[in-house]
Amino acid sequence: MNPEQQTEQQTETLPMKPGAGRKPKENSRATELRQALIEWKQIPEGSRMSLRCLATQLRTSHQLLAHYLEGLDDWYERRHYEARKRQALERAQQIEATVAREGRHMNMSEAHDSVLVPAFLDQIEEMRQDFRRGPLSSHQKAMLKIYAQMRPEAQNLLHKCQQDQRPRRRPKPLQVRKITEAQFHQIRLQKLVERFEEIGGVLLLEERQVHYFVPEESALSRALVSELVNYREELKRILELNPGKVDFGNVKAEICQRFPAVSLSPLEPQST
Repeated sequence: MNPEQQTEQQTETLPMKPGAGRKPKENSRATELRQALIEWKQIPEGSRMSLRCLATQLRTSHQLLAHYLEGLDDWYERRHYEARKRQALERAQQIEATVAREGRHMNMSEAHDSVLVPAFLDQIEEMRQDFRRGPLSSHQKAMLKIYAQMRPEAQNLLHKCQQDQRPRRRPKPLQVRKITEAQFHQIRLQKLVERFEEIGGVLLLEERQVHYFVPEESALSRALVSELVNYREELKRILELNPGKVDFGNVKAEICQRFPAVSLSPLEPQST
């Protein structure tokens, strides 16, 4: 066997290293270290060992232990939420199976346990996550007071909110999309035409001039016409570019048939 074949054989027999530089999930000590920190925190502060001594005893680094300690409360509450949510979903499945087997509707108590409890838990957890980022809003606090009458998790969160001394979060500034003057001009024209058509108004092109018709003249129709006059050149271009969409001849014939005594008026400034 030549040296090149020997190298190829050795390469094929080398074991693959899963997740180089990172321990497999089953070997992670995160849960173990957090549990040790929970027990450590339950000891009175004057009687317990220092965090550095605890790290030495657990054969880990002080830095890693301090990192776990910083997020310990959130991890603990999150873990309990997941356990309670799992129990609530299992209870809901049991109720649904019983109701289906007995061929009946849920009673009030069963509907509460099957539908409301999981929803309450989700909303309380969402408010808890919001509370981590800052004080809750007045609406959230009002809802929390209602939930606190039914769920111990809400009672705990409400107690924290009542002791919270952080300043209220400023509302996010309203993001206003800026538009150009040309865009505003186009939007304004579109709104005017839509409103004009709502009152039965019609815009037609006759002999390369924009004419209009309204079934009944009113203060609103006069106001709309006076504004549309300012857009007559643009309306003319629009009507000229869309000859296939509107048959102006048929529209005019229908108007004259329904209103024989009416003639189309040119869209021009009214002389005073």
